[in-house]
Amino acid sequence: MRTDNSNSGSGILLEAGTNEVEFLEFAIGSLRCGVNVAKVRQVLLFQPEETCPLPGSPRAGVLGTMLFRDEPVLVVDLGGFLHIQSQSETTDSHRRLILALEFNQRVTAFLVDSVSQIRKVSWADFETGKQSGVVSNDTWITGTVTLDQSIMMILDFEAILGTLVPASSIESYSDPEEGYQINPELKIVYCEDSEIVRKVAMKAFKSAGFRDVKSFSTGLQGLQYLMDAGPQSVDIIVTDIEMPEMDGHAFCKKLKEDARFEHIPVLFFSSTISDEMKKKCERVGGTESFSKPEIDRLILSFDKYAK
Repeated sequence: MRTDNSNSGSGILLEAGTNEVEFLEFAIGSLRCGVNVAKVRQVLLFQPEETCPLPGSPRAGVLGTMLFRDEPVLVVDLGGFLHIQSQSETTDSHRRLILALEFNQRVTAFLVDSVSQIRKVSWADFETGKQSGVVSNDTWITGTVTLDQSIMMILDFEAILGTLVPASSIESYSDPEEGYQINPELKIVYCEDSEIVRKVAMKAFKSAGFRDVKSFSTGLQGLQYLMDAGPQSVDIIVTDIEMPEMDGHAFCKKLKEDARFEHIPVLFFSSTISDEMKKKCERVGGTESFSKPEIDRLILSFDKYAK
């Protein structure tokens, strides 16, 4: 099995601003999981002989490295990382698969048991772990989607990779020694569903000297605030893309439909930024896009968009 999904894949081609997302459904043991199709670069058969073990004692689940499109990438056994028994341990005939995922400007290969289908759902139907009551704070799941009367877990691949490769995580951010040249009076609205990312970003904004930053965990919350407060309440908007209730694209599109906010810059800050995703952000009225974890580039851009 070898399935390609380049940047022009179906997840990217969903009409911008519809508040829909496509998840690739896969299995780890008996666990039904999903990942945003926008992150999937390829699905291929796992060839153990093509994986080169890493020296030393790597973290649980790390199998080594392999070549993907002539570039070395980390190979992570999701079952091993999550301490879930693989289907391959119960049947000799089972062939496992590699999900080559791209996010945070790097490709990582994740070993899974099987891949079934692509599911298109609305972000309004996505429940965070706290909402569903299924996920505790110490798990690697961002939330759930109920399909066919059963639950599909949406894994937090950014958190998983951040544990294995700390440099890939926004948590590795530190203030630049030279500091920033900023206008501390800028009014910023920030939408981000990840509590960890939101805390790090808010700390970075405050360290840079910004005093008026309001944060929200969904695009819907941000939209409701702005509609009530009006354009005088904001100078710059920063938003993630993947969020429950209303994603960043739908948030930006609906905001720009209101003539009062036509001139307000909207900056996308997401792990799924690619050349094609940048075009999608532009189609809904976005001003510029930045990939996590490059929060320093994001903050440096504020000055050129200041009034």
